[in-house]
Amino acid sequence: GYAALKELPHLQKLTLGKSNLSAASTTALAECAQLRTLYVARSGLTDLELAPLKKLALLEALDISENPQI
Repeated sequence: GYAALKELPHLQKLTLGKSNLSAASTTALAECAQLRTLYVARSGLTDLELAPLKKLALLEALDISENPQI
């Protein structure tokens, strides 16, 4: 699952469009402290799944387009 991403400490850019992300998935993504760009368009996100991403202090670009629940 997405928890394995924390094993990539230098990950800076990630594209996960059309991924049907859950709260557990975005919580795992929030552990990628070096992440600067995240594309999660059309991923079925709601405010609940988006909340953990607030931890990403270095995030510069976030694409949450086409997630109608937000």
